[in-house]
Amino acid sequence: MLNKPIINDLYQQYLGRLPESELIYKYHLNKHNSAEELISEIEKSDEYIKRLSDNAAWQKITSLGYSIPQTIDVDVDKCVLKEMFQRTQKQWSKLGEAEPYWSVISSPEYKSSKFNANKSSFFASGKASADLIDHFSLRNGFKRSGGTLLELGCGVGRITLHLAKIFDRVIAVDISPGNLSLCRENLAESGITNVNTFLLRNPEQLAQLPSYDFFFSIIVLQHNPPPVAAFCLNHLLERTNNGGAALFQTPTHTPGYSFIVNDYLSSQDPSNGMEMHCLPMKKIYNILQKNSFSIQETLADSWTGWPGSHTFFAIKDL
Repeated sequence: MLNKPIINDLYQQYLGRLPESELIYKYHLNKHNSAEELISEIEKSDEYIKRLSDNAAWQKITSLGYSIPQTIDVDVDKCVLKEMFQRTQKQWSKLGEAEPYWSVISSPEYKSSKFNANKSSFFASGKASADLIDHFSLRNGFKRSGGTLLELGCGVGRITLHLAKIFDRVIAVDISPGNLSLCRENLAESGITNVNTFLLRNPEQLAQLPSYDFFFSIIVLQHNPPPVAAFCLNHLLERTNNGGAALFQTPTHTPGYSFIVNDYLSSQDPSNGMEMHCLPMKKIYNILQKNSFSIQETLADSWTGWPGSHTFFAIKDL
């Protein structure tokens, strides 16, 4: 069901702005029954098409093509992996203390000074992301029946609140103590009791997680260096029960992006910012196949605002 917070979220994602008047809200609420219908209309609009054509990244892709080879180091030893993980953890621990809600959706209205006035729209926006599970499942004939879901990067619980309503149990994992603490508070405030939170302090702790029926992660893997993203993805898919499924998003190709381990480790740590990374699609497919997943869909999405981000849906063989 479409509502004003979802319309706000989609306008921000696709057009970089909010609707210009109450008449626009009324128009969409009367015309569209779902977020997918609204997305379809937005993607056909002159404004959206112009935004794509004006996007420097899009211009670079269309002029140079996807055939440009990228240097992206993925395989590293355990010590290097741990160092990268700690760097990411440091960044998100700071963000979780300073601007927890803005770190999830980087819009001005979710800064700490304005958040209380926009709290309801923030949490309502998570429903569209949770609904992706049903959209992908229905298209691919996957019959979801309760069970346990693991959410990687639950943050403050924006999507978790909605996931808890469609699964019997949710395991909410995050690396930021501040964000995870707020997640617990928001779950308690909503009276939700079927979520277990898990603070990931090091990569090895992934082995301590119980198994589950569905793996879910949106706008999370992209903030991890490729070796960390690949490690997490591999181990979390491994722990998914046979017959279960996975729905996750990450950029796979961004113009001009490269990742060289030595250069990264010697670069300045942007501890007050957000890193953005890619994990090559071939690597993702290899990880899925290694863990006995059958790939059902790979769809381009707009989560990053740049071409090259994809959402994957796969089912684990029985």
